[in-house]
Amino acid sequence: MLRMPTVIVAATLLSGGMLLAAPASASSAAVPRPIPAAASDDATLTGVTCSSTSSCLTAGFFVATAEMAVFGLSEEWNGHAWGTLTVSGLSTKALVTDALEVSCGTPPNCMIVGEHFSNPKLPVQFADTLNTVWSPVKWNNPAGAKWSVLDDVKCVGTNFCMAIGTWSKTAGGGRALAEAWNGTSWRMLTAPNPRRVRSSDLSALSCVSATDCQAVGVAKNTAGHFFNFAEHWDGSKWTLAKVPNVKGRNNVLNDVTCFASGDCVAVGFTRASGISHPLVLRLHAGGWRIVSTPALRNASLAGVSCPSATLCVAVGNKGSGPLTEKWNGSKWALVKIARTGGTRPDDSLQHVACVSISHCVAVGIRYNVKRRASNHTLIEVWNGASWRVQNSVNP
Repeated sequence: MLRMPTVIVAATLLSGGMLLAAPASASSAAVPRPIPAAASDDATLTGVTCSSTSSCLTAGFFVATAEMAVFGLSEEWNGHAWGTLTVSGLSTKALVTDALEVSCGTPPNCMIVGEHFSNPKLPVQFADTLNTVWSPVKWNNPAGAKWSVLDDVKCVGTNFCMAIGTWSKTAGGGRALAEAWNGTSWRMLTAPNPRRVRSSDLSALSCVSATDCQAVGVAKNTAGHFFNFAEHWDGSKWTLAKVPNVKGRNNVLNDVTCFASGDCVAVGFTRASGISHPLVLRLHAGGWRIVSTPALRNASLAGVSCPSATLCVAVGNKGSGPLTEKWNGSKWALVKIARTGGTRPDDSLQHVACVSISHCVAVGIRYNVKRRASNHTLIEVWNGASWRVQNSVNP
């Protein structure tokens, strides 16, 4: 399985081992950054969706070491302050509930997805819908699945959501997963896998409509190297698309967004010899191509949002600091980002949602690598000219 944010956390709680937090994105095969073993509560945000400047929802998780458990975390912005919403989980999988991503179509069509488990080697998917509070819907783990995870979800209109992820009938070697929600029930879809791979995971999704979705993922080949792949949903079937990869390096795509049908941007990173570099791909005129982005070492991009054809905002991290870049329709450039500083100087942004060219919300974590259990939620807001840190909730 390629996506393992709270699998790692739960393994820590079960075995007393070291707690790990991925510096790039919770939705990638990134090499995790070591954090000392937990001694108190942690909180991390991995997903965000906004329908307006006064309405946003986040997804994430927090570690409650007193209960030896991980709980799903969702925060809601009402235009004035952030508050929390309870995320449900199965009582039989009570040790870990991890909310990975969240999406809203036409309210109240909102869904939050992820994984939950009592054994970190055997996660099962979960999905909640929002009607004042998050309420569980019938989860749809594939028949015979030994484990299954929903990595991302996109909702369109009043009754359509598409969810993607990975699943397996064995303890290892995942396969691409896609299923559609019609407002009352799930329909399992056939998601093709690249040829000759050990495992594959659809990790990010963008839907222009219920009949036009683009998904990107990460696969591991027989040599043990990671490479990108992409698929398109046309309303009746998923079809593999040809995607370029940087030769001689592991390639990981963490997020994708489309500002029009057939016009999309995907971001992630490449890695070789322990060094990561940002990676940006563009879908245009029927094909994917690699796009030049500022050359940075020890850096990766985790999320991207494009409110228009001439503005995209990407977020991630460089070393232990946050990273943001902006695309003006022709080139990418670095954007100065606020840092929390103080006793928690290390920040990582993991997702971003833009409702206009002058309003974006990015979420992630702030922590201190030298302090135990120092993960705290991080939310920053872009006003078209600069970023500022917003007060967020920490359970």
